[in-house]
Amino acid sequence: MGIAINIFKKHDINLARELTAYLEIGDLVLGDRAFCAYSDICLWLKNGIDGVFRLHQGRVMKGKKKPKYTVIEEKNNQKKKKKKSSKYSHDSLILWTKPQDKPKDISQDDFDCLPQDLVVRQIHYYICIPGFRTEEITIVTTLLDALEYPAFEIIKLYDSIWSAEVNLRHIKTNARHGYINL
Repeated sequence: MGIAINIFKKHDINLARELTAYLEIGDLVLGDRAFCAYSDICLWLKNGIDGVFRLHQGRVMKGKKKPKYTVIEEKNNQKKKKKKSSKYSHDSLILWTKPQDKPKDISQDDFDCLPQDLVVRQIHYYICIPGFRTEEITIVTTLLDALEYPAFEIIKLYDSIWSAEVNLRHIKTNARHGYINL
């Protein structure tokens, strides 16, 4: 077990990377859009660690609803690649290709070792609360088996991070104003 503590201005993903050494095979990383990076997902998978994340906005082309990945259709137990499309299932497997540009935060050697493509599962759903704007959510996970990991269970798991985020924000806000001694 580990803990990473730093200043308020350091991003969560950097702290999560520091904690990767404490994760074990079979653990699950649950995170927001910042955790949904090709290089991080590959690193965790290489160590036997799965993840559930919100789709990063960089994975959708700006100004368009066309995703930057390929949807994989399974017909007659054969996987067929489908061209990029704006129409996709609410629960589907997708193929990501390795980014052409190396992220700033990894070494060239680590980048060269990444696989050329990665299959992840995409689950798309809506949050409808009366009086509020409908929110579209797309989750990406490395838990590929839809029978073993039903979509509604993954959605429930992802939704649980919102209560954790609200509690963390409360602690940070009150600690900053001197109401809580940490």
